[in-house]
Amino acid sequence: MSGLAWRCIRFAGGCSAALVGALVVAATAFAQPRSFVVAPDGTDRAVGTLEAPLRTLDAAVQRVKPGDTIELRAGTYDGAIIRTPGTEDAWITLRAHANERAVIQGTGRGPAIYFYHRTCDEEAPKGTVCQPMYWEVRGLEVRGSADGQEEGYAVKIDTPRVRLVDNDLCCSRADVVKLVRTADDVEILHNRIHHPAAKIGDNAQGVDIVGADRTRVAFNHVHDIPSIGLYAKGNSRNTVFEFNRVERVWSNAIMLGQETDDDRLVDGPYETYDGEIRDNVVSEVGWACLATSSSLRARIHHNTCWNTGQLTHGSVLVSNESEIHQGGTDVSITNNLIVGGSKLPFIRITSDAMSDARTLVIDRNVYAMRSGAPGLFSWEDKRVEKVGLERWREATGLDRHSVVMPSVEGWFVDTASLQPKAGGPGWDAKLGDDGQPLKAGCPPRAKVGARAACPVEGVGPRP
Repeated sequence: MSGLAWRCIRFAGGCSAALVGALVVAATAFAQPRSFVVAPDGTDRAVGTLEAPLRTLDAAVQRVKPGDTIELRAGTYDGAIIRTPGTEDAWITLRAHANERAVIQGTGRGPAIYFYHRTCDEEAPKGTVCQPMYWEVRGLEVRGSADGQEEGYAVKIDTPRVRLVDNDLCCSRADVVKLVRTADDVEILHNRIHHPAAKIGDNAQGVDIVGADRTRVAFNHVHDIPSIGLYAKGNSRNTVFEFNRVERVWSNAIMLGQETDDDRLVDGPYETYDGEIRDNVVSEVGWACLATSSSLRARIHHNTCWNTGQLTHGSVLVSNESEIHQGGTDVSITNNLIVGGSKLPFIRITSDAMSDARTLVIDRNVYAMRSGAPGLFSWEDKRVEKVGLERWREATGLDRHSVVMPSVEGWFVDTASLQPKAGGPGWDAKLGDDGQPLKAGCPPRAKVGARAACPVEGVGPRP
């Protein structure tokens, strides 16, 4: 409120009622959220309206306040470092104007979009609270820099409370999306994540989560990745990968845990805690469709894998890749439809993969090979190597209710959608006792394999 308005209210006799009202309205209007428009033909000296747009994203980022919106007109823009936070009740939104095609192109060696705050820096004093950003990026194309190096991400997030929704994210020299330890409560929803500009085997994942907690990665199309598609490690907690379509991935498609430098395991010995991989459709994968390494309480269920494990490991991998050699504990892999693409095993469990083998549950899965060849299973510690289902059960006690099918005929509506066909093996009631009751408002669902999302499992309101 302006000083004049305050004096008028405090000393009522000094101003007319009409003037007081006008000043209060003007002050209230000034405080309302506003939109900053950016266009290729704008100027950074402008006010940022549709009629007088700004020229650069960086200029808009410097001006926004909680509740504001940045709208990009059609065109290509340099990236930006985002440091200004919104608030829990007033998020800041960066989006395309009226669904126009707006492209953010990274330049130099860093990320195209970088969410950073000094309170989240590794060098911040001990006990400093990392500032949540409360930003949403929606409906944009974000491309990593052609000159990017190990920091050449399309999007890097160092801060809590960021949402990426309905974007096309690609072309980074490193990971397409990178989250570090301080990037808690991030949501990555309905994006296309694809084609890092890297060679096969380079360190260029689709989504790489290192130490962040409560990340939700859902409804994305992830494809043509030269390394791992989606994974979390480094003490990450409560990661959820759900309802994603992942295809044409050279390494593992979706993974909980992997290998983190031991000095960065600062919050316990396990790579991930309480992570979940569910209701994903995965196809054409060189390594495992589903993988977990050195994780506590990993839950992997109701996924569909097609033509996976083509090059190494097999379709499902349980391993110990920890630098401190921590085996996994309390791991459950159930109700998945697994179609292998080679002579490699459906399930491969490496040496010392589990800290306690009794806490591993693998059951109620349906397996088949595209070629019709008999399916095989391997567990190094049990000294079983590429054995059939009956020998596997006898040696390990696993897959008591699982089924190996002679072919995949009748499994799916079609091999493009890979949705379980009604009446097919995915609907076998004997495989449905997974202890997960149907949520209210959900239609009937297949017992095994990826299921369609219920309305209550959609994007939902901001957290």
